[in-house]
Amino acid sequence: MHKFKYKIPYCSRVLVKFKVGNFASFGNIEEFSMVAGHYGAEKNRTYGSSLQYPILRSSYLYGKNASGKSNFIRAMIYSRGAIIGIDPSNKNISRDFKYRLSTDYSHRDSTGTITKNDSYFEYYIKTDRGLFSYGFEITTSSRVVMSEWLVKINDDETEEILFERDLIGFTTFPENEQTLYDAGLNLESTELFLKRGFETNSGNENSALYPIISELYTWFRDCFIIRTNDSYLTGMIVKKDVIQQINDDILGYDTGITLLDPVELRPFPKSTVEKEWESKKISISSLKDDECFITVLSNRLIQITTDDDSFHFKELMFEHNHRFKQMYRDESDGTKRLLLFLFLLNDQTRMNDSGDMTDKIRTVVIDEIDRSMHTGMTKKIITDYIVNKSTEMCQLIATTHECDVLPQLRPDEIWFIDKNDDGETVLYSLEEFKSATREIRDEMYLEGRFGAIPRVCPIERS
Repeated sequence: MHKFKYKIPYCSRVLVKFKVGNFASFGNIEEFSMVAGHYGAEKNRTYGSSLQYPILRSSYLYGKNASGKSNFIRAMIYSRGAIIGIDPSNKNISRDFKYRLSTDYSHRDSTGTITKNDSYFEYYIKTDRGLFSYGFEITTSSRVVMSEWLVKINDDETEEILFERDLIGFTTFPENEQTLYDAGLNLESTELFLKRGFETNSGNENSALYPIISELYTWFRDCFIIRTNDSYLTGMIVKKDVIQQINDDILGYDTGITLLDPVELRPFPKSTVEKEWESKKISISSLKDDECFITVLSNRLIQITTDDDSFHFKELMFEHNHRFKQMYRDESDGTKRLLLFLFLLNDQTRMNDSGDMTDKIRTVVIDEIDRSMHTGMTKKIITDYIVNKSTEMCQLIATTHECDVLPQLRPDEIWFIDKNDDGETVLYSLEEFKSATREIRDEMYLEGRFGAIPRVCPIERS
């Protein structure tokens, strides 16, 4: 394991590693890492760039169809949902996701043996308080938590277990944390302690554990944002000036759109709007004067602002070539995806489903960033992200098939997802290939030099 002797700029919490095992197409535990290699000429693409082991601002995962890219994203969705307490009836966490290619499957890593019924998830997160490993094992068919742990990894690579529990109860817990300990005694079998601990006021101003639990839980809830193929602008709290920034940026994408024009709709009493949105588990009651809520209602793009008495609604209309305007529903899928990226990459505030605001770095995960996009559009989005200083508050992880961008990326920013001979999904980095010439990296990938491409065969008909 690398030593992490540095502080990340602007406070923040960023993802360092993610591990998953016995989930969907993942059999053995696979590790994805955002730890940067030694590429000093491109320090602007890392956090803590002047120090020994910085963290990458972005990574891109390549792989053939059915290799497991979407399962990688699904593993993050499932584990995040279990952590923050999403309704078990949600389609992303209510299924049995265990690895199915073997009926008698178990696998090992340094933590021990994982049985055929238990899925494994582990996150390494860097905060101002240090580097932490948080993870759990769960039986996805019943959502019973088999084990859960939180470990602090010190600069000398020694590990300090902050808490650990199994199906029976805590096996390790710090002294002088009685309130938190008591809160964990009556956990449901399907409940993770991280959420219960966050919701429990420790009652002790000197508690060392509660601030860590709070910091990690709110990262999962507010700063870990996942967008899949079917999620467009599903609700974001952003700064009002982001609209102007997008108006400036969108001209460079050759969509014909020259302006996002807010058209005033009638105001609504606060009580009416809050009741409606709270029923959807979305809070907009905490909007500030310099913020707005962006969402899609009845296939119309709506901007919501507030004053003391009312919520004010504006419909964002799309002006084309300074000549005519049309609604969001009339725009192409590619334009809608582009708009999502522009909001995600330009805004400096939290965009998630809790209503609490934060100025922390956000880790944004996007499945198929190139979906519905021309190759030139995808290349520009990634290039703009890499070179634009204003996007440094967004740590980006994306799956893609876009090969043209490969020569622009650092080797440590490129990951491949493939399946081994047994049908298990495996993860590996381009850093493992020492002869990957940058200028022709895209050609080498398409030639199959790095794997993770389909081995297609001609169709033979009699």
